[in-house]
Amino acid sequence: MYKISPDYGNPEIDERVYQLDLSVELLKREIDEIKPKFCIILTNEEWWKPFREKLEQKKLEHNSGPEVISFEEYNDTKIILTTRPFSGSHEKHVSQILKLTERAK
Repeated sequence: MYKISPDYGNPEIDERVYQLDLSVELLKREIDEIKPKFCIILTNEEWWKPFREKLEQKKLEHNSGPEVISFEEYNDTKIILTTRPFSGSHEKHVSQILKLTERAK
C-alpha cells in the first residue's frame, strides 16, 4: 500500500503517517482510472484500516472463513481484504476469493 519503504521491510510508523494521505489518494486514482471489478488486498486489518477509513467504502456481507477479513465496495469495485497466505498454503485463500467473485457477478 505504501509506495516507499526500505529494502528490508515495512516503513516505520512516522514514514507511514507521512505517506498515508498520498498513498490513499494514489490508490483511489488507480481504482478510479482502471475501474477493476475486484481489488484483492493481501494484508491485515491494522494495515488496511486507515485506507478503509479514508476511502469511505461500504462493507458488504460475506461468510468466507478466516482467510477473508472483509468484503467491501468502493464505487463499482469490490475490495476483498484477505490475510497473507503462507508459502504453499494458498489454496483456501484462492477458493474463498473465487467464491466471493462468483457471488458478486
